[in-house]
Amino acid sequence: MINSITLSLKKSILQQQRKHNAIGIIIEDKASGQQLIQELLSSPLNIIKFTPKYDKVTRLVLTSILFEAGKVYFPNYRGWLEGLEEELFCFPNVKNDDQVDSITQFLLWVRDKKELEMSLRRV
Repeated sequence: MINSITLSLKKSILQQQRKHNAIGIIIEDKASGQQLIQELLSSPLNIIKFTPKYDKVTRLVLTSILFEAGKVYFPNYRGWLEGLEEELFCFPNVKNDDQVDSITQFLLWVRDKKELEMSLRRV
């Protein structure tokens, strides 16, 4: 049975996918994410399961080089940018760290995907 949190997340994901025309949705394959993945697998969305190998702090450390190298860009005209910057700069001493968590998971997923593609090309 689907709980109200999963139902709300599912609805929000579907709305955001339509709004931004997302080609894939990365969901952490742990805890509540597992139920959400199961619910969304029957949808037309490209659901990408992500199982983090490291804790949140380590993930930010591993991806910080991308920020430092200027390879991560955020639109500066969005009202949410100030809150995101505060969360990034104050992490891990922030009340909410969901944005940091999702950004670092995405960056690691991209890194791992590129590494896999490079190793496949070498074969």
